[in-house]
Amino acid sequence: MTHTHHDTSTHFIEGISNDLVFLLIGPTIFVTLVIIVLKMFRSSRDIHPRHLELVQEIRQRVLEARGETPEQHPSHRNADDRCPICIDVLKFAVETNCAHIFCCSCIISYWEHGSSMSAMQCPICRQEVRVLLPDFTHEEEISDNVNEQTNKIRLYNRRFSGEPRPLLEYILDFPVLLRHMFRNFFNVNGLVAMLRVRIVVYLAIVVLYILSPLDIIPEFVFGILGFLDDVAIAGIILLYLTVLFRQSLANH
Repeated sequence: MTHTHHDTSTHFIEGISNDLVFLLIGPTIFVTLVIIVLKMFRSSRDIHPRHLELVQEIRQRVLEARGETPEQHPSHRNADDRCPICIDVLKFAVETNCAHIFCCSCIISYWEHGSSMSAMQCPICRQEVRVLLPDFTHEEEISDNVNEQTNKIRLYNRRFSGEPRPLLEYILDFPVLLRHMFRNFFNVNGLVAMLRVRIVVYLAIVVLYILSPLDIIPEFVFGILGFLDDVAIAGIILLYLTVLFRQSLANH
């Protein structure tokens, strides 16, 4: 009697071998994990040893200007609400594209006393700081000193935000810039009108593409690959919007 052999192997996607699925999805997972690991390294708030001497000099200058000494804040070096440079409560906080937060005057002084002819390296992770994003409190936004701090940020962004950068750096900066872009979208003076319109248009395209059955890789045919296709298209469009946001900061 002849027995017919039935293939009992399980396929993640009907009609596509598991090897092919892993070949297509594997690189995406790898890149995502690399980005997550890099973000984990960025979470530190300790000054990098190569920048420690300059930071200590700036810290002394800032605290002397305030009539204070470093010994007054020794226990707050890693507190989330304190500037890593002056070790004091954040004043006119700014966030770098590498997700580290400093007092505006501290990070600008660090840049001016380092190499003011080029973009500075973050004193914590040593990534090049190409954009400064204000994170002022409401009280600071209506204070008399806000224009002085804002002008310092605009000067830096005009000089360095518009320069071309490697694709990996755009991807690494994506979470920070996306968060600030949407925060500024609801701020009356945060974004120029034309950029607001473009954001709305591109977001509408993302929604329509995800809802449309006519994808490049349809979900009803390719299953999870079709879903990853939607995620990839949405990610590319959002990444492009953050590039436009960066350019708007440079041209503000």
